[in-house]
Amino acid sequence: MTDSEEKYLRELILRLWPKLIAAARVAVRDSDTVNDLVQETVLKILADTSKLNDVKRMEAYIFKVLYNTIADRNRNMVPQVPLSDLNEKDWACDDDDDAYDVYDTKTNAAKESLKLLKPNEQSIVQMYDSLEMSAAEIANIMKISESTIRYVLKESHRKMKKYIEDELKKKGYYI
Repeated sequence: MTDSEEKYLRELILRLWPKLIAAARVAVRDSDTVNDLVQETVLKILADTSKLNDVKRMEAYIFKVLYNTIADRNRNMVPQVPLSDLNEKDWACDDDDDAYDVYDTKTNAAKESLKLLKPNEQSIVQMYDSLEMSAAEIANIMKISESTIRYVLKESHRKMKKYIEDELKKKGYYI
C-alpha cells in the first residue's frame, strides 16, 4: 500500500467512524462494547492492508470487517439472561430441589420455634444467637444472673430444637 493510499484509508476511517459506531450500535446496545468492536475492526484493517487493493471498494470492505467482527463476538459470546428474568426454579438444579426444601423447612421452623418462647426468652435467644452477645453481656442488660441466662438459653434451645425436628419429620426429613 502506498503512502497516499494509507493516508486515504486513515481519512476514510475517520470519516466513517460515526457510521461505524451507528452500525455497531444496531447489533449491540452497550456503548463500551460498541467502541471495542469498532476499534477492533479498525485494528484488523490496519493489520492487514494487503486486502485493500481497490480504493473504490474500501468503504464496503470496512463495513464487511465490522460485520464479521460483530458476528465473531456473537458466536463466541455466552448467552446472558438478566437476573430479573430468572425465577427460583432456574437457580435450583433438579437434584437440589430437596436441599432447598429442607433449607426452607428448617428456616421456617426456626422462625416459628421462636414464637413458642415467652417474650423475655425470645429476647435472650435473639441477643445470644443473632447478636452474638455473651451470657454475661445479656445478664448485664437484663439485670438477672448469668446462670439464669444460661438456663434460659439451654431450655429455649431445647424447645426450639424439638419443634424444628418435629417439623422436619412431618415432611419426611431427619436431622
